[in-house]
Amino acid sequence: MLLSVPMTTVMKSDQALQPLSGGTAEVDSARVELVSRTNLVVLVCRACCCGNSVKHEGVDHDAQELQLRQACEQQGAVFRIVDCLDQCSESNVIVLRWWNRNRRCEIWLGQVLLPQATEAVAGLIKTLDRNSPNPVPDTLTRHVFQVVGIENPHRFEVTPTPRVSG
Repeated sequence: MLLSVPMTTVMKSDQALQPLSGGTAEVDSARVELVSRTNLVVLVCRACCCGNSVKHEGVDHDAQELQLRQACEQQGAVFRIVDCLDQCSESNVIVLRWWNRNRRCEIWLGQVLLPQATEAVAGLIKTLDRNSPNPVPDTLTRHVFQVVGIENPHRFEVTPTPRVSG
């Protein structure tokens, strides 16, 4: 069934979530429902610095990914491994993104290197209060950072590069 929706509604493309702007569009209602049911996207950077065992020798990146993926599955959130988020100085970056009243909200977390930090992020995924003005628990405040220097912040809403193992 096709719906005519404002283009500020968040749509799901083939692989990723994309906010659209201005006007209206006809879209498949199943795609709109999936986004409204999900409403939380977790992006995990795994490019040049993040997820790199050379840079972070003692970090079990696979266990971190598994724990975050499981938290997303339990919460019904979308989990995505993405290429570089252009915040290499923070390293091991995780972004929680959701929409509240057609406004995109984000929490950027860096230096998520210890199992306790990963556990706290997984806990936040499971209990995130999307209406709270400050949903970050005290255990994660030192990991929160403000994004600077992203040339095109919307580029992270396109299809992420698939992770190839081997």
